[in-house]
Amino acid sequence: MSSQIERSNYRINYSHALVVLFISFFTIPQFIFVWFDQSSIGGGLFLVTLGMFALYLIQGRLCLTRVQIGALVLAGVSICLYRPGDLPRQILSWLVIAFIFLSTNNFFKDLTTRSDRDIRRVVKITFYSMMVIGVGGKFALFKTGPYATDIRVFPFFEPSHLALTLGPIACAYLFQLRLTGRLMVVSSVLGLGLWYPNLTLLAIAGLLLVLALRGWFLLTSAVFLAGSVFLAGFGNLEKYPQYNYVAARLGRGNDGENLTYLGYVQGWQQVAIAIHETHGLGIGFQRFGRESAGEAAQKIVETFGHPVSRMDGSNLGVKIAGEFGFVGIGICVWMIWNSAKGYCRLRRLQARGFEGLQYVDAFFYSCTYMFFIEIVFRGLAYFNPTFFLYIYGVSRLSGRGHIGARSDREVSAGSTNSGNSNSVG
Repeated sequence: MSSQIERSNYRINYSHALVVLFISFFTIPQFIFVWFDQSSIGGGLFLVTLGMFALYLIQGRLCLTRVQIGALVLAGVSICLYRPGDLPRQILSWLVIAFIFLSTNNFFKDLTTRSDRDIRRVVKITFYSMMVIGVGGKFALFKTGPYATDIRVFPFFEPSHLALTLGPIACAYLFQLRLTGRLMVVSSVLGLGLWYPNLTLLAIAGLLLVLALRGWFLLTSAVFLAGSVFLAGFGNLEKYPQYNYVAARLGRGNDGENLTYLGYVQGWQQVAIAIHETHGLGIGFQRFGRESAGEAAQKIVETFGHPVSRMDGSNLGVKIAGEFGFVGIGICVWMIWNSAKGYCRLRRLQARGFEGLQYVDAFFYSCTYMFFIEIVFRGLAYFNPTFFLYIYGVSRLSGRGHIGARSDREVSAGSTNSGNSNSVG
């Protein structure tokens, strides 16, 4: 009897540790990025995954998915094609990405061996934690040091960074709820997006709505949205700050001088310039921004006094297309296709139930689906926790195993018998 109580307590303690590790994966890199005024989230992400590597080192398990190997090979070939002016930065980035792949794979693969109950708890607590962070950021509960500005949302750099974390978590949480609960989740994200206001949160709420509603609900929503867009130019809407915010970011008003709008236009202009100057090959891995400045880039410097987002682009699709040329455009299409595939899998789960699949599948499918935002709308380049979740999710979506480890199917089968494994590794 006492041994059963000890095992139960250990299982509870471990599930709490899993929640802490999961939330830390998203928040600590952001905190280090802001607090220490880093140029990228990569430094903080590397430190967190270094801890993961040490945590799982006892297993002696190092593995890469075929998608990850393909990404590293492509980046390596790109490095070899160009003169060595940026070689140190390129090689360092390549090594850090490879290390993060190895370290996070152990953590993600560990998630697939846990019981549905544990993963549901992790997703639920993380969702409400992100919502509390969002509300707390609006009330400015933590305004110390670098966070003592209006745009900061502790521990995130800005509301858009919080939104990119909240998206896949909220999407996965939908699959724990019935229709009423799903609508409450969508309404919460939508309300947060209108309250700030923040266009990324609003876009995420839109993608969640597509999943939460079905049939005629979607048709009604489409008609409502179309009518809203049609009526946007009428009435005295300028008195609402939410309208002014969205209109400015869509290029309406202020002569198109909104930084978000200019940054988005700049990204695609720079892609065209990079492809033209390199005859379709792309500017090279981690070299985006080395191409000649376009009209939008020059206007940003003239208006704001310094370049903005020249190295990272406004979204991941811009960066990949600019760095890998026509091949990069093909990669972007492939990534969008995988996001659509993730959506289809989620709708199948919604319609037919899990049919023997784990809840963790819904989580990884959510990561691939919601990553659509980062590909075409607003992204944080390569060194972003959701990017590594997406890459691992694509590997799981395709049903392909790992190089150097058992396949996902084998692990899933093993978890049926030992889904409540108590070991960290």
